[in-house]
Amino acid sequence: MALTNLTALNLRGAAQISGKDISSLTALKELNLTDNQQYFNNALPKLTNLETLTVQNSKMVTDKPLRDLTNLKILTVSNTARINPDNLTHLKNLKIIQ
Repeated sequence: MALTNLTALNLRGAAQISGKDISSLTALKELNLTDNQQYFNNALPKLTNLETLTVQNSKMVTDKPLRDLTNLKILTVSNTARINPDNLTHLKNLKIIQ
């Protein structure tokens, strides 16, 4: 069963899910990666419909794969040291919650 039309996904603490597993979910608008220590940086640039991304306590996510997510409106990054909000200022609709 394909989940390509899925628009919201909560992977909070999901230790067995990787970026490869979600990279085809291009319809996603909401993604929660809280408390997730998997490497998602390769998958995130493919999720161009994302509007809300939560990466609290997710040490492996960096700001580089987020730079082209122009639909991103809300980014929650508390306790995520590898994301520098200054590198995302060109995303004019983005509200960063720290």
